[in-house]
Amino acid sequence: MTRRLRLSFLTLSALLALSAACDAPTHVESQKVHGAPNALPSEVERVIQSIHTEVSSPISVNPSPASDETQQRPAVAQGPGVYLVVWEVSSSATGASPDIVGVRVRASDGALLDPSPLLIATGPNSQTEPAVAFDGTHFLVVWVEDRGLPAIYGRRVSASDGALIDSTAVLISKAMSPGQSRHATPSVACGGPNCMVTWSDSFNASQGGPLLNFVVATLLRASDGTPLENYTFVPTTTASTPPRITFGSPHYLVSWVENSKLRATLYDARTLGQRTVTVTSSADPQAPSVAGQGGEFLLTWLEAGSVWARRVSASTGALLGSANTLVGTGALAQPSVTADGVDYHVLGTYLRNGSARVISTRVSALAEIAPNAEIDMGPALPHRGDLAAPVSGLYLAAYVTEEATGAPRVNVRRVTEGKVHITPERLVKPLDITDVPHYMPTVSAGNGVSLVVWSHPVSGGGFVLRGLRVRASDGQVLDSAPLTIDAIGSPNYYPAVAFDGTHFLVVWVRYASVPSIYGARVRASDGAVLDSPFHISVVPAGGPVSMQDKPAVAFDGTNYLVTWEGPYGDASNGAMISGVQGIRVAPYGMRLDSSSFLIAQGGSNSRVAYSDGNYLVTWDRNQNVEAARISASTRQVLDNPAISLAASSGNERLPAVAGQGGKFLVTWIGGDNNLWARRVSGLDGSLLDSGDISVGPTPLTGPEAIFDGRDYWIGWQGTRNGLRQMFSTRVSALGTLRNDAELSISYVHPSTGQGSSLPQARGGIAAAGPGLLLSAYLQYDSLTGYSAPRFRLVSAEPGQPALPLVREAHAVWAGCDYALVVRQDMVNDPYPKTLYRLFAELSADDSTCTAAGTSVALGESEYVPVLDIKAGAAGIAVGYSQAFTYKGIGTLSHGYVAQLDPNTLGIVRRFRLQPSSLPTSCEAGGPGRLEVGQITLTNGSDLVVEGPISGNHIALWTSGGGVDFTTPCDGSSPRSTTFTLTLPGFFTQPQTPSIVIH
Repeated sequence: MTRRLRLSFLTLSALLALSAACDAPTHVESQKVHGAPNALPSEVERVIQSIHTEVSSPISVNPSPASDETQQRPAVAQGPGVYLVVWEVSSSATGASPDIVGVRVRASDGALLDPSPLLIATGPNSQTEPAVAFDGTHFLVVWVEDRGLPAIYGRRVSASDGALIDSTAVLISKAMSPGQSRHATPSVACGGPNCMVTWSDSFNASQGGPLLNFVVATLLRASDGTPLENYTFVPTTTASTPPRITFGSPHYLVSWVENSKLRATLYDARTLGQRTVTVTSSADPQAPSVAGQGGEFLLTWLEAGSVWARRVSASTGALLGSANTLVGTGALAQPSVTADGVDYHVLGTYLRNGSARVISTRVSALAEIAPNAEIDMGPALPHRGDLAAPVSGLYLAAYVTEEATGAPRVNVRRVTEGKVHITPERLVKPLDITDVPHYMPTVSAGNGVSLVVWSHPVSGGGFVLRGLRVRASDGQVLDSAPLTIDAIGSPNYYPAVAFDGTHFLVVWVRYASVPSIYGARVRASDGAVLDSPFHISVVPAGGPVSMQDKPAVAFDGTNYLVTWEGPYGDASNGAMISGVQGIRVAPYGMRLDSSSFLIAQGGSNSRVAYSDGNYLVTWDRNQNVEAARISASTRQVLDNPAISLAASSGNERLPAVAGQGGKFLVTWIGGDNNLWARRVSGLDGSLLDSGDISVGPTPLTGPEAIFDGRDYWIGWQGTRNGLRQMFSTRVSALGTLRNDAELSISYVHPSTGQGSSLPQARGGIAAAGPGLLLSAYLQYDSLTGYSAPRFRLVSAEPGQPALPLVREAHAVWAGCDYALVVRQDMVNDPYPKTLYRLFAELSADDSTCTAAGTSVALGESEYVPVLDIKAGAAGIAVGYSQAFTYKGIGTLSHGYVAQLDPNTLGIVRRFRLQPSSLPTSCEAGGPGRLEVGQITLTNGSDLVVEGPISGNHIALWTSGGGVDFTTPCDGSSPRSTTFTLTLPGFFTQPQTPSIVIH
């Protein structure tokens, strides 16, 4: 029997599905209005509306302001786990001139990290118009300061402690002519080793001549904030608005208005090549704001009281989509926009019902807007605000509101949308020109660090195997330059990585005169490469010296097992034996075995995982997928013949495996070209569950699999409506999928690949904890025509490792998934023993679910409970059993049936079924045993309960409303049989029940 489960996709997947129709580059301008009902295809509306949004209460950036303090012009940037909010402040304490101050805000909960505002720019001069960006280590704050002539100054702020890095402000802008009037309205963005600052430069070219309005941009070295000589650009001399800048790797985009046209210049941060485009020439656009992600930019602007938006290609400057997008009407101030890696968010002040309100509008990656995309954050003054987003669905918005004293004050709000958050796409080498192809990225995680590994040729010939450590919590790159793991010069393909608690072991194929498997360790704490590459693939004496290929590696808590494919030795008839073989490697970087051992003759494409004393190695052979358990202590192959996982007439291939709790999940591409999975017992090699699990349709690459401490995750690439995407699919520890199991991690350019001689790279997936993933993959760079490794972090309902899942039952009603689950725990009472804890859990099955996710403990048992759950219009009913053993008494077991509140899972009413064994004389007897095996809803509100019983008597006790009941003693002997309990009016008004002991 095959289980096929319907999957729905998160926002990115659904929205990108429109791209084929919307992304044709065009310079023909039109406009369209969005936001009306049915403006989006129903699937897109459904996905967007399913996002649960939480908005914090207003947070004052200065809880103790001076009574006459005025705060305005806020700006926000995000760093690793922290935001920096800066603003302009004036009060009697600052004298006649305003100052620039700031405060750090913790991203996880919105807490202010500084007891009082940081004094960034103070003194007798006037400091105004702040802007801020994060350079990878520090925040760079820029502002206008009038020291006789208004100019742009900057200062860096430490993200970790708020300290001012620079002892004094750094002058960024310099006079371009004697007629300079003022430098004003700076904007700043950072990418890699540099930052770019833009500003308006107004001056008279000659005395009495016209006033020219330049847009100026200059590069700063991020390491010390120094302006770089000869790197100042003037994209226009006739601007009518100040410029705004953003960075979308690897391009900067500067936007401004001139002659009633919205213009933008793209600067490639690697080559500083530039391209200027006209975004719109409609009537009088004003106040542009820009954000970038995924090889595109979104420009927003104010026009005739409305806010509009348009997408621009980063590589070509082409306008994307068929028209401008209306973001909002009744605008009272200039908009600001940020990108969160999946969507954009536009912040503005609008007139709503006669009052000024600050509103954030979610705009999809395709510049589409759902009917419910606006978030009203409350009253505001008609000032420009700002916002920043570290990951998808999480951002901080800063705006100006009026306090009771009448003074303008800056507030911030933290907004959380949905339960899954994905970082923007990041390059492993942010500003290197990808002038050579890159190959086969993979990743492993441990101790809060992920190691991404890939291979590429080097200029002048030869190859190098590189690595880069990434902090698992926030994606911060920990190495100043990629690590060199192998640089012998010959190709080094198919890297694989595992972690032993201290070091990563990287294994790969070194394609020298004889392709062989090599390895080297990388220390997680500092990235030190500890070994010169050492030879791993040693075959038995007399074996052929020939190609060894495609390694895999896993760690068992003591040693590593490395597997690969290739020639092994000669059979008795002289024929060469080839296939999957393995060898053990110690954590100190030496082979434990003198030579390899054969695992699967004729096998290829092996993967390996470990759990509870055994490895499971899986491979494909003769177009079938097979596996075998390997004893970690003896290296004995425990399954001969091999375990057959997929053996249809089609071509099953490219398996992957992950393990936990003595069980394994194997996934593969099936003969029908769909992705499948199956759990395997580590105890005896049997196939678990009733059938294969349908993971996803038509994969473009082989899968990879990991276990995150709570669930399995399968990483793979597939196509949705013609668009190639990177997916991660969650499978529970018991081998089940929910409707939201599939996450769309990233769009993948259709030209991404490794050339005609190599297959599509699988990519890599690693887990730092429950729901905390890093996905590594190749992405095509249209500037160079080559692909380079990218990565994204995923936070999918992170939490502490859940207790091992033992049993579960599900029911779906009103768009919600209701689950009854049993988890295994170990307790000291007073001696160690196993205890099974029972929980009711609620999550969304689709967008129509209006209840918030929750989990409620229902009880515990010393034996695995039998359970059932039913859901319908009348409500939610659960049935379960509990059993405990008492010294001198024996095992006592009883059953429960309960009605649960569909919104909170609170118990509305509960019935306890207590069995006993009475003698035929009907005198006092002993305990019985009973299990609630099945519950059935009948007649709309009645409940029928069935199950096994050992005994001849049942007492029914109620709580929360109901009728207690006891079966009469009929003189029969205790026996093992079954019972049927009928509870009329269970969901409404319980009536007298009936119990039949068969």
